[in-house]
Amino acid sequence: MLGSLFALLAGCADLSQLLPTRERPVIHDLGPVPVAESVQSPAPGIVVQMDSSPWLNNTNVQFRLAYENQNRLNFYSTARWVGPPTEMLRERLAWMMAAHGQQLVAFSNKGMVYRLNLSLDVFEQEFSAPGKSVAKVQMRGVLIDATSRKIISQRLVSVAVNAEPSINGAVSGLAAAANGAVKETLDWLAAIPESQITAASGRR
Repeated sequence: MLGSLFALLAGCADLSQLLPTRERPVIHDLGPVPVAESVQSPAPGIVVQMDSSPWLNNTNVQFRLAYENQNRLNFYSTARWVGPPTEMLRERLAWMMAAHGQQLVAFSNKGMVYRLNLSLDVFEQEFSAPGKSVAKVQMRGVLIDATSRKIISQRLVSVAVNAEPSINGAVSGLAAAANGAVKETLDWLAAIPESQITAASGRR
């Protein structure tokens, strides 16, 4: 018996082929930034701060089989984000603010500083049934006048897009949802009346 085993091992050019291997996770990001006609300086008065729920402070690509157990969060073993979702979203938001700074001209008052606090609560793929999933991004935004510390506006940003029921579907779907959430955030800021912004600072 042992002789046969040794003969088998000796006949193998690479003994590592007999051993189980662990697949290295593939690293993903949010993809190329959306194309803009021009890039301007970012609105100088807005300081973005972003945090997340503790379970999102990692690079896992997360999914939930809601049809089996709504309270169980899973992650794909063969995929990882290049960084925590908050870092990817903050970087994408900064680029989009630079590309579309003309929409935020109301925040460019010299000497004024505004703080945008964003809290990321959801960044996952959710399966409502086998073979049916959506990619969901949800975050809470609070815009504050940094001097008076008065709240100017608040917003719940929630985006869900249909996604293929796979790892690739999770990655592409969450990238699309993230871009949608960034756009919705910019649209919210751009729609705040200038009178509401100046009222929080006490200016007339």
